[in-house]
Amino acid sequence: MRGILFSLVLICITTSAFRPHVFRLRSTKLAAVDSFDFSSRSGWDGFYDGQGSQPYEWHSSISHSIIAQHLVPGDANILVLGCGTSTLSADLYDEINTAKITSLDYSTNCIELMKQKYENTGRPGLSFICGDAVKLETLDHPELFTSIVDKGLVDAIMTGDAWDTAVTDIFKGASSVLSHKGSYILVSYKLSTSAKNFLNNLPEFTFTFNLPGSNDRVSISRAVKI
Repeated sequence: MRGILFSLVLICITTSAFRPHVFRLRSTKLAAVDSFDFSSRSGWDGFYDGQGSQPYEWHSSISHSIIAQHLVPGDANILVLGCGTSTLSADLYDEINTAKITSLDYSTNCIELMKQKYENTGRPGLSFICGDAVKLETLDHPELFTSIVDKGLVDAIMTGDAWDTAVTDIFKGASSVLSHKGSYILVSYKLSTSAKNFLNNLPEFTFTFNLPGSNDRVSISRAVKI
């Protein structure tokens, strides 16, 4: 099923016309999810209810160690957007011993699962909060983040209606919570030329695409706050 999900999203975001679609997929593995809408909060709540505490990894062909290598030395306060039930946040915490990592998802079901899973694992700097990545400017945080990591969130946003406005709002909010020269690490399906042009036209960021560790299906990109 994971391969079907990946393939359908890949078709959507790599077309030259770059026309987004909302996929409603039936899952034989997730009995609680009858119809899954990537852009729906209720869809994601149902998704996490169906999978329980087992981690679900989008873009599993990119190791978390590779992602950690693209975080610059001195990254001490990292925000993971759309964390889901991935082990990414915990893995980055273990790789970067001095980092404080805040993980955000707008599914309350997901955040409760992750809090329960990691509350007694000896990672005091690892926290999970419920919030909307499209409204990061409203996030209550005591200090600016040095980096943001996004593994699959922008992919999901791009399958919904008004994706261009939503993605613009994500990076507008990211700019408000990132320190000067802070990085937005984007792990996504290979981006079409039109998608890259769109991202390159976002204010306050400069992009570098296809960083080392990218493969023929998934790319790692970095946007640096100007």
